[in-house]
Amino acid sequence: MRVFKILIIVMTLISCESDKDKIRRLISSDNKDEVVKGYYLIGEQRDRTFITDVFTNPYDPRISHHIKFKGISVYQSKMIAMKKITEMEPPSEITYKPDTAVVNFYYTWAKEEGYINE
Repeated sequence: MRVFKILIIVMTLISCESDKDKIRRLISSDNKDEVVKGYYLIGEQRDRTFITDVFTNPYDPRISHHIKFKGISVYQSKMIAMKKITEMEPPSEITYKPDTAVVNFYYTWAKEEGYINE
């Protein structure tokens, strides 16, 4: 019986995916719904670990059709995550349409804070 319990515990630990691993998997996906969900989680957790990822193709216009994120573009999910992380309002409203002013606003912040090195 004891061996069985240990085996269950080991299998549970192996099968558990950490939050960071889950987010990395989601934002690396080709599926726009998963990408939007990944950046949603980053914003909710205010996770600064993924700031450089936000600026990889920040103008991605693909729009989610998942019921929870319907009509949200990948660009929009990235900028909303930055808004939550920085707790700063962008110069214009974040909509589904990519906006250079919004991207530049958060990019400048990330660069000044040392998250992006050029």
